[in-house]
Amino acid sequence: MIINKLNVLLNSTQINQIDYTITRYIKIHIMEMESITIRELADACFVSQAMISKYCRKLGYDNFKHLKDECREYIRMRRSNHDLFLFQNYSLEECSKKYVEQISELYGQILAQLDFAALEKLVDNILKCHCLFLYGKDYDQVLCRHMQYRLDIYGVTVVVVDESMVKSYVIKPNSMVLIFYNSELMKKPQLVSKLIRENQRVWFVTEEPIQGKEDVSVLINGTGSRYGNQLIADIMLNRIEQKLRSRKNS
Repeated sequence: MIINKLNVLLNSTQINQIDYTITRYIKIHIMEMESITIRELADACFVSQAMISKYCRKLGYDNFKHLKDECREYIRMRRSNHDLFLFQNYSLEECSKKYVEQISELYGQILAQLDFAALEKLVDNILKCHCLFLYGKDYDQVLCRHMQYRLDIYGVTVVVVDESMVKSYVIKPNSMVLIFYNSELMKKPQLVSKLIRENQRVWFVTEEPIQGKEDVSVLINGTGSRYGNQLIADIMLNRIEQKLRSRKNS
């Protein structure tokens, strides 16, 4: 997601650097980026159009149009995003209680439909592989980094694949790929095909069945998939940690 890339640049560059100036302007005006031209952006940041093109490539986009397309997708997501747990005209205590009630109900629905045998098989595959490649878009990219942090503690080698797949990856036969397959990825099958083509040891955590991949998929309830993916990730991490501790103590 473009907002993640902008935040990374803002957090890693100095205020007096050109990249910081451009990034900050885009982030502040991101809801207007659909109508901003490359010349207008360059003038606003006091740089050349060539510098804007170079900046776009640094972010992993082919050109300014590609960057605008990603901004447009982010705007669409912002306008259509209605969190399940926003309650108006309630106190903080009441909101908290309602949040717990609804998240518990949602998790119950997911667990009632979850194939635990498939999830156990996925965990075993992760423990057998030499390197785990994680891939997800938007919120799932953040989730992948959370999993990397947790698994690093136990010596599990994890690589989080770049969201736009600008970088090329060498995925060896003893490695494994886990993809959080959401509605956004369904619109961009070419991204997933890059990983599948290079390595057949691919698992999916998915909202909907994927034809031909049923035996390597963990299917979750599509309602509130962000929360569903978080739940599945936490269950996997806790199970992996449990098994690794058991091995260490035996």
